[in-house]
Amino acid sequence: MSISKRSKLIIGISLLFIILSLTGCDYDSAVEFNVIDVENIQTRTIAKGFRFSMFIDSSNSLWAWGDNSYGQLGDGSTTRSYHLVHVMDDVISVSSHDNHVMAIKTDGSLWGWGNNEHGQLGDGTTTNRHIPVHIMNDVVYVSAGNTHTMAIKSDGSLWGWGYNNWGQVGNGTTTNQHNPVHIMDDVVAVSCAWITTMAIRADGSLWGWGASDFSRFRDQTFEGHYYPIHIMDDVAYVSVGGRHAMAIKTDGSLMGWGWSEWAPIGDGTREGSYSPTHIMDDVVSVLAGPMSTMAIQTDGSLWACA
Repeated sequence: MSISKRSKLIIGISLLFIILSLTGCDYDSAVEFNVIDVENIQTRTIAKGFRFSMFIDSSNSLWAWGDNSYGQLGDGSTTRSYHLVHVMDDVISVSSHDNHVMAIKTDGSLWGWGNNEHGQLGDGTTTNRHIPVHIMNDVVYVSAGNTHTMAIKSDGSLWGWGYNNWGQVGNGTTTNQHNPVHIMDDVVAVSCAWITTMAIRADGSLWGWGASDFSRFRDQTFEGHYYPIHIMDDVAYVSVGGRHAMAIKTDGSLMGWGWSEWAPIGDGTREGSYSPTHIMDDVVSVLAGPMSTMAIQTDGSLWACA
């Protein structure tokens, strides 16, 4: 079975999502594990929030189970489920980071549900939603942070909304945004986590905004950035963790920077880094978790640091 480099990257991210959801690691630097053959795993099928999980099956149906305190299972209730709950059909992508969920359907429409305290669903309200509500159309990629959301439309425009106390939405303010607002153009990838966002433009340049309390932006400040600032070039993929970031460059090299008290960067220290630090080569996928990182190399080997 032939599979593209981009598909391998996305498959790897999905696999890492599962692994970080189920395991922990306690190493100061990268250690090697064996991984399963991932060629038959469907791309972009997994999402894990806080105490709940979701997956898309081969028929594009979305299923969920776990905690449902905010209606994040999308079944119209707030009752925890220990069994699979059917949410909706025709879904090609799903993203969740805390207690809200965003999903893209096959027609490009974006839907959201769950916690909406800070407007992170983007429906113009702060009302929690127990069933999926329509947000916008022509969406090709979505990333749900803890309490904010970023989406890329088919024309490459990037949109953001939700909690904005550190400028993580990127529109130049610290005012919460309850509706999608335009941030920048020519964007091909975006990653957001706690209170930080990073995006890659079509020219391979990496941009970041939001909290810089642990020097995610290499400018050696501990302030918020309310607009996108340039980080580095020649970037193919980025993943933002709790207080660190990891990026794969176009040559396959893995770079890491930010806070590293629990050594999530993988450079063998606990000191952290103000600027991108080279970690390893021949990397095809990476996922930065709250306090850990996992990466897959071209030979299929899995490496972890925490």
